[in-house]
Amino acid sequence: MTYQNKINTTKETLTKLEREYNRQNLNVEIKVAQGTRVFTSAAEQKIVEYSLSSLNRRLFMKHLILAFYDNNPLSYNQLVKLLGISGTGLKTMWRECYDAEWMLITNETEAKTETSQTAVASEELVKAYDDYCRWLRNTWKDIGLRSVSTAIFELDQMLANEEANKLPSYLEKNR
Repeated sequence: MTYQNKINTTKETLTKLEREYNRQNLNVEIKVAQGTRVFTSAAEQKIVEYSLSSLNRRLFMKHLILAFYDNNPLSYNQLVKLLGISGTGLKTMWRECYDAEWMLITNETEAKTETSQTAVASEELVKAYDDYCRWLRNTWKDIGLRSVSTAIFELDQMLANEEANKLPSYLEKNR
């Protein structure tokens, strides 16, 4: 087998591994979208059902969780911009999540109206997301997605190194 044939075979293998990774990841994404994982509590199940009911609700909750992790509360107006929705659309989610105790108003005593409030996710919402991430990691481990991903990175790096160390064409035929 010539040097170029080995490179071509490696590229074909890389392409097959990438497709396998994509297929396995798609199966995980389908499971997520269908809400097929087992929940640790009825409260967590309600959070998941709410977040899967619309893209805006899901993004709203994710932004609140990120605000919690970053210890950087988000204002009502920031969320309107981040989500690209109207204030009226946000008001509904804001009240639903506040009433469900999935978010904390961080400046409740100073803020006179919802639009002047800032918020982060509640501990309950963060715990539900932490449980989801744990499930996701375990799912990836169980189906071998991490191994496939590592193999892709290794082959990619190997091919990049081969390209960087490629011999001039006049020397190539002697390999």
